[in-house]
Amino acid sequence: MKTFVFPHHSPNVRNGRQTERRAGTTLLEALLSVLILGLALAAIGQMVSRGVQASVRCELESEAALRCQTKLDEVLSGAEPLRDVHKVSFKDDAQWQWGLTLQPGTNPDLVAVTVTVDRVSPGPSAAVAASYSLTRSLRLSSIPANSSPTILTGSRR
Repeated sequence: MKTFVFPHHSPNVRNGRQTERRAGTTLLEALLSVLILGLALAAIGQMVSRGVQASVRCELESEAALRCQTKLDEVLSGAEPLRDVHKVSFKDDAQWQWGLTLQPGTNPDLVAVTVTVDRVSPGPSAAVAASYSLTRSLRLSSIPANSSPTILTGSRR
């Protein structure tokens, strides 16, 4: 039985001279791998940044919904007057503002109460970072006598 032995390094012929090929990486291969690594890190950084932005946006929207429900409960309980209000800052955080609008309902005995909460970003643009609105129909007979909403004047029973 014959066995064949293959050399680890095969000879290379260059300019008529026989040379051995060297093992290792070239400068071009190293630069290419650094470039690929840099692009991968940049892509991962973008994904992390977008994830953080989405998390902050979700947190702001949750807080807006909670503030809106709380303010609507205050209005319905009589702690806040039942009248149109626009862009009133919250006492605990001036970046959060709320508004209240009253509109006639589909039934003559109903009024639509809408509470809107906005978080305004600080700065010259004053862009709205989060907003949430809740609308609830209220029977005119359930409104306390000491409340006198402007939209309901003359139509109360």
